Amino acid sequence: MVNMTTITKMQEMKLSTMAAAFQKQLEDPAFQTLSFEERVGLMIDQEWTTRKNNLCRKYRICT
Repeated sequence: MVNMTTITKMQEMKLSTMAAAFQKQLEDPAFQTLSFEERVGLMIDQEWTTRKNNLCRKYRICT
């Protein structure tokens, strides 16, 4: 229940990629071997990359 509330809050804050990454981490037991910092870092990296790619496509400023 708490996890679904967290995912909903992430989506409401426009962190949809991070919410999807969190959901994937909950479903995949391989992520349990990673530390908290590693898991959070992966989610943040995915969100950042998606936002950068969206801006790149929107303004056609891909390098």
